[in-house]
Amino acid sequence: MAPAIEHQFKKTGALAIIVVICSSWLFSFTLPRVINNSRGGGQLEDASGSITPSYADLARPTLLEASKYVNYSFTFSPIIPARDISPIESTNLSAFLHYEVTSIDPDYYYITESVSDLNISYGGSNPNRTMGLYNIGMNRTGAIEPDIIRGYSPETRINESYQNETNFGVLYDYSSNLVFNRTNESLSSSSGDEVVATVVDPLLTTLEDQYDKITYFGHFRTLASYYKNIRILSLNAEMLYDTNLSTIDFEFQGETKLSTSFGSRAVVKYFRNLPGNKNETLYFDKYTGVLMQGTFFIDVYPDSGQYVTHELVYKIHDSNINFTTTKPSVGNEFDDAIEEVITYLSGSSLNATNGSLFYHATQGDGTSVLDATRYSADTLKLLYGYSKVNSGHLEQLFLEINASKLHDLENGTFYQSMLGGMVDGVQVISDAAWGIICSTQFGSVSHDLQQDLFEFMESLFVTRDLVTTFSGFTRSKALINSSLYAYDNLLSYIALQALARGDHPNSTLRTMASSMASDIIKLFYSSSIDHFWEDSNGLFVRSIQANGQPSNDNKAVVDSALAIYALCDYYLNNRSGNEAFVGRANETLMLLLEHVWDDIDGGFITEINLNLNPNIASKQLEGNSFMIMALLEFLAAINLVNGTTDLEYYDMAYETWRFIDNELHDTVNGTFATSTSNSSIISGDLGLFLAPLSQMSQYSKSIDIELKANQTNYYFENMTQGVLVAEVSFNLDKSFPAAPALHLEFPIGYSDINFKANYGNGTTYDEFFNVTNNEGKAQFLFMLPDPPGFGTHQGVASVNRTGFEATYDTALYFMRSAVIVREPTIGDFDSETYSFENGSSIPAIFPAENFSLTLNFSMEYVDENMSLDVDITSTVLANSTTEVNLTAGIDNQTREINLYTLGNISLGVNNFTLKILEDGNQMNSLSFNIYIKNPFFIKNVNFSSYISHYYEYNLTFKVKNLNPYQSENISVGFESDHLETAGVQEFNFTNIDSLAEESIIISYSLKPGVEILPFYYFNLLVKLNNISVGGVRYSIEYRAPLEVKYISGPTMPRQNQDIYFSVTIVNNNNRNIEANVIFYEVMPNGRTKLLRNQTESLVPGENKKIYLINPGVMLPWEFGLKEYRVIISSNGEMIGQESIRANFQITIQSALIGYFGIFCIIGFVLIATLYRKRQIENLRR
Repeated sequence: MAPAIEHQFKKTGALAIIVVICSSWLFSFTLPRVINNSRGGGQLEDASGSITPSYADLARPTLLEASKYVNYSFTFSPIIPARDISPIESTNLSAFLHYEVTSIDPDYYYITESVSDLNISYGGSNPNRTMGLYNIGMNRTGAIEPDIIRGYSPETRINESYQNETNFGVLYDYSSNLVFNRTNESLSSSSGDEVVATVVDPLLTTLEDQYDKITYFGHFRTLASYYKNIRILSLNAEMLYDTNLSTIDFEFQGETKLSTSFGSRAVVKYFRNLPGNKNETLYFDKYTGVLMQGTFFIDVYPDSGQYVTHELVYKIHDSNINFTTTKPSVGNEFDDAIEEVITYLSGSSLNATNGSLFYHATQGDGTSVLDATRYSADTLKLLYGYSKVNSGHLEQLFLEINASKLHDLENGTFYQSMLGGMVDGVQVISDAAWGIICSTQFGSVSHDLQQDLFEFMESLFVTRDLVTTFSGFTRSKALINSSLYAYDNLLSYIALQALARGDHPNSTLRTMASSMASDIIKLFYSSSIDHFWEDSNGLFVRSIQANGQPSNDNKAVVDSALAIYALCDYYLNNRSGNEAFVGRANETLMLLLEHVWDDIDGGFITEINLNLNPNIASKQLEGNSFMIMALLEFLAAINLVNGTTDLEYYDMAYETWRFIDNELHDTVNGTFATSTSNSSIISGDLGLFLAPLSQMSQYSKSIDIELKANQTNYYFENMTQGVLVAEVSFNLDKSFPAAPALHLEFPIGYSDINFKANYGNGTTYDEFFNVTNNEGKAQFLFMLPDPPGFGTHQGVASVNRTGFEATYDTALYFMRSAVIVREPTIGDFDSETYSFENGSSIPAIFPAENFSLTLNFSMEYVDENMSLDVDITSTVLANSTTEVNLTAGIDNQTREINLYTLGNISLGVNNFTLKILEDGNQMNSLSFNIYIKNPFFIKNVNFSSYISHYYEYNLTFKVKNLNPYQSENISVGFESDHLETAGVQEFNFTNIDSLAEESIIISYSLKPGVEILPFYYFNLLVKLNNISVGGVRYSIEYRAPLEVKYISGPTMPRQNQDIYFSVTIVNNNNRNIEANVIFYEVMPNGRTKLLRNQTESLVPGENKKIYLINPGVMLPWEFGLKEYRVIISSNGEMIGQESIRANFQITIQSALIGYFGIFCIIGFVLIATLYRKRQIENLRR
């Protein structure tokens, strides 16, 4: 252990150790089990933030109530040493500790305390590690001498001891009753076993360190003696966390390493930081004052190898005190603070009305500007902070400062400030450094600016060649030969490294920046002379002269914070061979914690003098912001160097944030003051503050919880408890341009874990509050539920740890029965089965048919005979066997369960669940299938092959009951969209006897006005016991009432002879129907001439008719094609027609008479004409 650490965390005095540990043992570990009958309904108050209420105001149940108890487990065992040194062979010891308030009266508390299952496993081959009892009354505070040890050897037992307890062996129980005065909390009297001795180990006599002897003595006195000071933990729990109270009981030699509040309800006191990432701690529930956990280490050799060989641990095991907490909030305190700062910056008077840059300072409510100066550093810090939280103001602000008068384009840097449009003309190195730091996120847009700023910084880079050569940056050109300031150079180192690791296209510039950064870091650590490090008292001075000597030997927290950050950054990016840089950072941090950290209110003060005494006692937002960033960088570096996973430095960063939140947070106006002595709000401080808030937000979300059940299946009959184990860790991941990526996984100890064990439906049957140990683990020993709720169960663990966002995880496990019920076989039914397509088959039975299930039980792992209930919760299946008796320890016990189906069971495949219960609790269930056969048959279905309008038809069929086990009630319904029955459409058959059949006739017809379709359909729907079981679909062809089947006429008739027509008409009805048969001659002009209109009475079926038509007298030239039309109608509607063409042939008679007569007439006319002509000519002559 480093001397600085020893200086801070002084060793414990013997008396303080004894008092503290005595206090701890009453409230040692137990995870409060909240059993169903002892759960409280109240909810915890919000435990975050500062703790202000008194213990009485908290109004929580405590141990000091009648019937309240708390139980602890206790272990003492060897552990693996930190430096691979074999542990001294040791006795292992374990026990359970019980404390219960039996009663309370106005004057006294009556308490029973007991130790049970005290188990001692001796040291084996090492004769020095044997255990015994030591009379603490003989030499209560002095060294333990060998001659008064009553020890036991593995070979020979000592038969008597001072306490005359000759049977102190492997298991030992004892108890006593205590009476305490309520007025002064003193022990009034006690009775019982009265053991006033402690278990001791003779190896103590070989220890040279008296402290270790007394510590060891104190711890074991905790186990075996009475608790004599109940006031410390029970009556005034407030003193556990109120840092304003002087509590020697929890401060060794006036101080402790760290006191903090973790989770929603925890207070942790650290005592010693030991090698191997081990802390001595007491962990209290701040609401009840009960000790949840305590860890101490024995046989510590800090001067000879620094290792620890034995661990003593108290853990709360169970309790009926209500530790129930509310569900962790999903909020994030760092995100809330970021939102507050951004909102304030946007809306307060710091934000100039013209939107350009920010004023320097305002009052808390943000309405009045206190300092209207615009500093480059303020705006550049705001840019830096905005970039870390991805604020939308980022790009606008970058453009504004570059376009403002603060930007000196000629010299490539920024003026320090501007007031009323006038710049001050001062240009300093820190502004240029801030400019580079905040511009790296703008990519190529900022490359020209970075080039200019680097060249300006280069002009201020000086080398001093005195006793040793060193290089660094002066503050400004005007002070080129003046002092070098730690702040300037550390900020410049960060800027140069950002430039060297960035994306600037000028490789020479990046190389030069890296080289200059290496020179700067040597000012703060080198193997020769560290110019800023003050050797006599430690820490960094504020400035050094040209000769390397301090010009200001005060020491500021800002400088130290930046130095820790820079030293760790240098190591993380360069690694091997540079571990000493982290050593210097560690030395710096230890001195800061010892001399600069405020143990009362938290936070780091601003400045101390050369001798490490307060110089400026106020605490500033800027310095503490830098300290958070430094601690987070140190967290990665120190654990990488040491190969450890110590989360302490993150807790320190969180404690620093708690100080800021408690002391500097203006909750009314949603902002943060610049210091404890100045309530002004400075824009640059808020901008810088966004950076650590962003980091803490990121880290707080890197928590992970993994919940596991210790086994997948829990067996109700053989087990009483299950175990849920939660493991909480923090994952730190960092990447570097040239160094390997870093991944560290930290176990998170002292986290509040709220466990719940739930049934599958989400109902909670047990819950528990516990605390993770140093390995980040906590467990919940939950009682298996009764009723067990066989099947899937869910464990839930939510974690709430100070500095981290609340989260949770779930784990599934199964509740089983140790009584194994194998798949049933079905018997006692007829041989018929139902086969599936995959080849498998199941029994096929009729409704009301009896059958049996044969179950095979295994009681091989059950040690008591059992009577189990058999239940089928079904309205269609019943069991006549309701109970089976089983014999313990026997496998393959077959039992037959008689079952029968009820009349209303559904046809087809039915799935049933058979439940096995014990005392009404379902312990197992089995699923099986049976096929219910169709108990009826519809046969001899007859109906007409077609249907026509206006007439009724008959449907006949028979229904047969195929079920030999019972009569059946069957109904058959007639259903159709186009057809209707003459009467009812559902026909019921009641109590059809087994194997009997019933007949039915149904008259049906087309519905009036129905659409003419080629086919019509109807369904016969069947119900069994008023339950639909399906139906059959039938189709009927539609036919018209009269159909014209055939019309024919003459094809080549002769002139002036009768012609014949043949007509065939089908009557589709069952009576005579009249029809008109009309014959027309179609004239060449399209007109028609009626030839005949014949009325016929058509009988059902086919009607063939021959009709003779006289076409009339035809002239000889009237031959060739003639068209006739035949139309058939009924009831005024045409049902058919046909056009017939006849090719008339001329006869010899017509030709002779017709054509000869014509020629004779023509000849006669010609002869007459000639004769007349000759007469006229003769007259002329």
